[in-house]
Amino acid sequence: MGAARSADSQLMAIKSRRDGKSLAVLNYDADLCGNIEQALKGLQGYGIMALELIQNADDAGASSLTFDVTAKSLVVRNSAEFTSCGLVEAQCPWELTGDPEGLKRPCNFHAISRMGGRSKVNAENQTGRFGIGFVSVYQVTDTPIVRSVGTQIVLNPYTRRVPATPIGVTDGTEFELPWAASPSVVRSAINASPTPRDVVRRVVNEVQAVLRSSLLFLRHLKHVEVREEGRLRLGVEIERKMGEIELHFSPDDTSERWVVLSQKADDSIAAKNLLDDFEILRKLKRSALVSLAIPLDAVHSDGLLFAYLPTQHKIGMPIHLNADFFPHSSRQEIVLKGEGHERHWNEALLDGIRSDFARP
Repeated sequence: MGAARSADSQLMAIKSRRDGKSLAVLNYDADLCGNIEQALKGLQGYGIMALELIQNADDAGASSLTFDVTAKSLVVRNSAEFTSCGLVEAQCPWELTGDPEGLKRPCNFHAISRMGGRSKVNAENQTGRFGIGFVSVYQVTDTPIVRSVGTQIVLNPYTRRVPATPIGVTDGTEFELPWAASPSVVRSAINASPTPRDVVRRVVNEVQAVLRSSLLFLRHLKHVEVREEGRLRLGVEIERKMGEIELHFSPDDTSERWVVLSQKADDSIAAKNLLDDFEILRKLKRSALVSLAIPLDAVHSDGLLFAYLPTQHKIGMPIHLNADFFPHSSRQEIVLKGEGHERHWNEALLDGIRSDFARP
């Protein structure tokens, strides 16, 4: 009876406000921890986490990247530096005035503190455009720590606070990901399990596998390595020549050489009238370049489609195909369903690969 009277009184209050007063304006908001939980479902695996961190470093123009797996944390360092607006306002002023390149997007510190911010969506030569890839680190940590350009921030999805602290001179950018080894309020809020006891071994092994299979089509990185407690487990030197890429692996001192053939899929894109039918494609400034990598001295039975980094889409030939595809947010497949611009763009690039490289 009490519940019924309470419901009746609420209905009467609403009617009264409608009769004489305006109703409240509600916030169209998001549950941060809930969104992280949902995004993590498509970003499972330490290898996927490594790919996202590789992508971020390459997009930033870094030449080197190191994964150091320790008993306490995963520490990821790259040679690029964060952009910073000065961090004197809660909202980045660059979103209104433009950054040093003239783009109205937040600085890197503000961008990483906003899940799904899409700060790279209209930036050319950027592999990552989703704004959710960094969420993958919550597989292993509760509170990622970021250090760059003399500033440290700590991301806490439970409190939704991002304190910034001056820390003096820094070199490049460092992400420290303390293992979430015990139950916590963050683990509970994002419905994630603590890291397993053998997390160090698992992360080292999965990062090594990624480094051996995923670096062909990067744009800037020249040296990538994984260490365990500072000791080198695998290093990769990437040498790009005209039409050829060589990967040199240490400490086992082995190499792979690949010939890379490239063409633009402009004819296929024009034939489908995509830039007129989907005006957003002009805004997004996707690259029409498609590339084929052929091994010269290595045997690869399962060629893959790459969207700069590998998907799990096998092509049935011992070669790799790369283009500026729209992948699913997990990066494991490219979009080939639906009626949006993503599917039609991807199909045009695939048609361009077939037609251009099939010519005598």
